Amino acid sequence: MSLLDNICQALIKMIKKKDSTKLVWKNASPTSAFVKQNVPISAGANDLVTIVHEGGSTSAKPGKGGHLFYDEYTTGWVIEHRTVNVSTNTVSFETAYTHKGYADADSVANNKCIPLAIYVTKLGGEYFVIFFNRLQGGVVYA
Repeated sequence: MSLLDNICQALIKMIKKKDSTKLVWKNASPTSAFVKQNVPISAGANDLVTIVHEGGSTSAKPGKGGHLFYDEYTTGWVIEHRTVNVSTNTVSFETAYTHKGYADADSVANNKCIPLAIYVTKLGGEYFVIFFNRLQGGVVYA
């Protein structure tokens, strides 16, 4: 086979590969307050780390930070938030806070934005399809 045939075969193999997601941590006490702490994980060569929490989920690439958010409106806005930092071997959860209304200061609320589980995902071929669909005239458009 020619070099071009080998490249095409390798691309086809990558495109056919499926995403794989696995659970790497589960909160043993999801109804208890969750104070500032580090959770060891094994993200390795995975592309995404997803944190499922009581208000939804947040995904980040290893080496990035983010926030867990939950907001609601009943008699006024209530925003709950917790900063997280993701590395290949640790997810660091900071103290959680609640912010009510526009004028109030944040108050510590470690019983909010409680993480429930952490998953790691290795992206498969669908990622390459998206990349090649954006490839136009040798330039990748976001």
